[in-house]
Amino acid sequence: GGMGGGHAMSPEEAQQMFGQFFGGADPFAGMGGGMGNMGGQDGTSSFSFATGGPGGGFQSFGGPSMSGGMPGMGGVGGGGMDPISMMMGQMGGTGGPMGGMMGPMGQMGGPSQAAEPPQFDAIPTGTLVSLQNLKSAPERNGDRGVIRQYISSTKRYMIQIEDSQDTMSVKALNLLQHVGVRIHNIASQTELNGKSGTIMAWSDANQRYNIYVKALAKVISLKVDNCILDKGTVVQIVGTSRDELNGKWGTITEWIRDGDKYNVQLSASQIIRVKMDALRV
Repeated sequence: GGMGGGHAMSPEEAQQMFGQFFGGADPFAGMGGGMGNMGGQDGTSSFSFATGGPGGGFQSFGGPSMSGGMPGMGGVGGGGMDPISMMMGQMGGTGGPMGGMMGPMGQMGGPSQAAEPPQFDAIPTGTLVSLQNLKSAPERNGDRGVIRQYISSTKRYMIQIEDSQDTMSVKALNLLQHVGVRIHNIASQTELNGKSGTIMAWSDANQRYNIYVKALAKVISLKVDNCILDKGTVVQIVGTSRDELNGKWGTITEWIRDGDKYNVQLSASQIIRVKMDALRV
């Protein structure tokens, strides 16, 4: 979502949020590892959700040989399902840049309808989001849900709230998209570069994302320009020198390595080039 004056989420709070995706429990508990905090340079900080069992390294989540694990979850380092994917599946499928198909709640019966023209400034139906900076219903801040519909006349999204039948009509500025990124240009921890992750939270205070990195089973705090957003992600333009662009939404069509910029499509006829740090989800 856009910028806002909301609460700045620390990595520790992101850890708690991550646990809440699984009913308030740490899905990596019982694996034999602890919560190993580690500091980083280049503005990175991270914490681990239990980094391995007696044999060291990252162990699988569950399975017959793991006591206290979560049955049905695949391995971190192997080809199994990661916890973010599992959570998305529980929400009825995802669309947009996160991939996947709409689940049962998104299926429509009856005859097929003609495809509508693409909306480059609308977050795709099926995208997993969290609510933020709500003033009229602050108790809902932090709740998660899935976008079920975009209403262009009001510029609001209908959100199906997780684990309930409740829906809410919400502005884009009150949403944080849990979309995919690729880590980029960390000089002091080069082993992180190229790894994929999912945005878990945004800290307005220090202008950083908390990113869950599947391969490491940990959350790290990164600057905006250290996170390459996936192609197809819908973003808001902020803080550019062109006032007429600030606040607009568009779809990323390409990341340009030279200059660390994106091509962002605002409409069927307009594509602009924007610096990485001038975009938010």
